[in-house]
Amino acid sequence: METETTIEDGAEPTSTSDASSCSRDTNPIRIYNLPVQVLGHASSFLSAPSRALFAIALDNSRNDLRRDVSSALVQRQWDWDTLDFGEIEKQLAAKLTDDDIKNALVRIDAVNRVTRLRLTNCVNITGTGLQPISGSTTIEVIDLSLVRDNRSPVLDPEPPLSVEQVLPILNSIISSRGNVVRLFQFPWVWRKQQGISSESESDFDRFLDKCDENFLNRSCSCLNCNARLDLMFFNNPEDIWYGSQAHTCHQCLKKCCYGEDCKDENGENYSLALGSCRMCLKDFCKECARMNYCAVCNEYYCEQCVSISQCADCNRSLCNATCRMNECKEGNNNCRGCIALIAPDLLEKSKTLRESTLELAAYVLELQEGIKRSKAQNTDIYERNIKTKESAVWLPLLMCCHC
Repeated sequence: METETTIEDGAEPTSTSDASSCSRDTNPIRIYNLPVQVLGHASSFLSAPSRALFAIALDNSRNDLRRDVSSALVQRQWDWDTLDFGEIEKQLAAKLTDDDIKNALVRIDAVNRVTRLRLTNCVNITGTGLQPISGSTTIEVIDLSLVRDNRSPVLDPEPPLSVEQVLPILNSIISSRGNVVRLFQFPWVWRKQQGISSESESDFDRFLDKCDENFLNRSCSCLNCNARLDLMFFNNPEDIWYGSQAHTCHQCLKKCCYGEDCKDENGENYSLALGSCRMCLKDFCKECARMNYCAVCNEYYCEQCVSISQCADCNRSLCNATCRMNECKEGNNNCRGCIALIAPDLLEKSKTLRESTLELAAYVLELQEGIKRSKAQNTDIYERNIKTKESAVWLPLLMCCHC
């Protein structure tokens, strides 16, 4: 039975009676030679950033050969509203360069299509790749924190995201007539100025003031009590919340007062009152995240960031991962209820330590075996060298005797 071989670059199909010749085909089909419909269907299973990067790869595959394909992929009626690089593998996002980000934004026409941009895990960029969104009047959320939801924004080592490179781009957006920006999430490396005093304002300080003015000009008021909001960004460098957007739920983007300030006519807190999480340093309304209080930390945490539970025996609410665990490890907490609450965490830590110990033991054993092999090889080389030297000494004498 005749079988068709693969087709490349529009070549005519050939046939052969030997089916095994397919395995020896010197012209295998290339992905950029697949029909647009096939590539489009394959792309439908990819996340938004993966589709954009896939289109860029097709651009670079054969010069202009499949530019039509990559253009067709990004022009399809897919949802480009949100472009979050956290939807791809963390290792891949960490390898992306400013050119990669720039090419992706250009390829999908982000300046006119993207409403939410998150550079999650893009820890190797300086920010020059954001140039294509300059002057955007469609973007609503720009998250430059570089971390996933419910993660501390403090990164070590510090990312190279440059305030000098990015602020002009953000300034062009906030200065555009008709801009619809509702939330800026700045990286911690820009915000870590708490405790630092300066006689003159920095460029970042001035930008915060400009954002504040721009947002307040939209007649921002609380959705609960209708009170006018007089501050949209914390601009005190000595405050841990410096550079954070205030009076805004970082999830649903609704604007309202904080819990202690916003009460109804009966003195009850509104359901949309805001709370601040000390872990992710974000604000959330009660409909999006419940805030829990730790009696030892004296801080509030959103339920997604830190697990807090109340002990039925001692009636204290503590965060399990840090305070309650530390108290038990230091011998300062003998409450059976508290110990029972952290038992799963203790078992998990014990399992992790046991696995680490086994891995370390295996590594040490492998290292010892390597040292033994190295010694054996060195001994063998030494003995051969000795024999060679002895031969070099006795061989002339033997030759003389023979003569």
